[in-house]
Amino acid sequence: MELWTEYEGRTIVGAFPLKKLLRPEGRSAFFSTSNGRGDPTVIRLVASHYDEEEILARWCGVDALGHPNALKLEQYGQLVLDDTTVVYAVMEPVDANLAEVLDGQRLSLPEVRQLAASLASVLDALHIHGFVHEHVEPANIFAVGDVVKLRSDCIREA
Repeated sequence: MELWTEYEGRTIVGAFPLKKLLRPEGRSAFFSTSNGRGDPTVIRLVASHYDEEEILARWCGVDALGHPNALKLEQYGQLVLDDTTVVYAVMEPVDANLAEVLDGQRLSLPEVRQLAASLASVLDALHIHGFVHEHVEPANIFAVGDVVKLRSDCIREA
């Protein structure tokens, strides 16, 4: 595995250009890309440690829930980059994350109620189906139009 920045400018699966490294996170990295229809979004790459099937199964499980408050993974799969097996997930385009919103303003009481109800709903659905979310924090809570969504690529079995 090379440094994540060395993948900038490459295109994977013939459709997703790794435009700019946004953030490395352990053995994974987030890049700006487009979703195949020209909409800007984010793609996550995870260097596999012989656990690619497990990661893909979790993503498939969350995808199958189809919960309206779980950020949709528009496409996911695996590939080999420079002799390293990598799994990838292309996220649904978002308008903002909660961390950015809170940096510039306070939420109103109706906004806090919507946020709480949305998060409680998706976390309840995850828990009922045997999943837990590993990173419930403002940077992982998104607005997609008027809908609050929780990042769905960082779940694991309970």
